[in-house]
Amino acid sequence: MNGKQVLATSQRLLTAAGCCAAMMAAGCGSPTLGPQAYERAKLVENLTDYRRPEQIALARGLIEEDYSAHKITADEREALLVPLNLAENDRWDAAAEQARDLLIAQQKR
Repeated sequence: MNGKQVLATSQRLLTAAGCCAAMMAAGCGSPTLGPQAYERAKLVENLTDYRRPEQIALARGLIEEDYSAHKITADEREALLVPLNLAENDRWDAAAEQARDLLIAQQKR
């Protein structure tokens, strides 16, 4: 492996570890989202689908604001931040998949 391959592999492993940690913290899988968190999940899915890096900071700010105001739980916050973290690391496909999976999981409940 050359240096770029090692770096890419390391980034994938760190991303996977972050996703696993978030899911474990949330209690195995996506948490059930309340109404406010569900609205934020739709926002996150939209920005990851359309690859809008300029909206990542805004979405993160809204999520943190909701968390501080006790409108969303810690588990919801963590689940919403996973796709944003992936997008910030230019992992748009994985970010969009995580955001979609979070919304799909709500439909199964």
